[in-house]
Order: sequence, then structure tokens, then C-alpha cells
Amino acid sequence: FNFIVEKGVFAGLQFAMFYEEGTVAPDEETLWEISKNSYGLGVRMIFNTAIIRFDVGFSEEGTEVTFFIGYPF
Repeated sequence: FNFIVEKGVFAGLQFAMFYEEGTVAPDEETLWEISKNSYGLGVRMIFNTAIIRFDVGFSEEGTEVTFFIGYPF
């Protein structure tokens, strides 16, 4: 990657797999009755001044793609 981007700028490349599960409900009484889960893959490129992140998540409801540029906080 250092051959494409100016040498010394690129700091790291990270890959991640994730799985998450949670509950959803319109009110407190039915909070634990419905459970949803999802899983996916993510790639993060860390530069000296910014982070570029690309995630793909899958669930029963479909596929979601998320793209971030910059630090999360």
C-alpha cells in the first residue's frame, strides 16, 4: 500500500468480523419478546491524519453498507 500512497503516510490496515444481538420493542412491556441479530465484516485504513472505514452487515432484514471518513469522536 505504501507504493500507492505517499511513503510514510499510511499507518495501518485492520480487518474485523462482528456479530451482534439485541432486542427491539415499541414499549418496555414487550422489550424482551423480540430479538434481532446481525453479522458482518469491516475494513479500516488508518492514516496519520484520518481513518477510512468500510463495514458490511447482514441480517434477516437485509444488507447494510456503512462508509466513514475521519475519526469517530
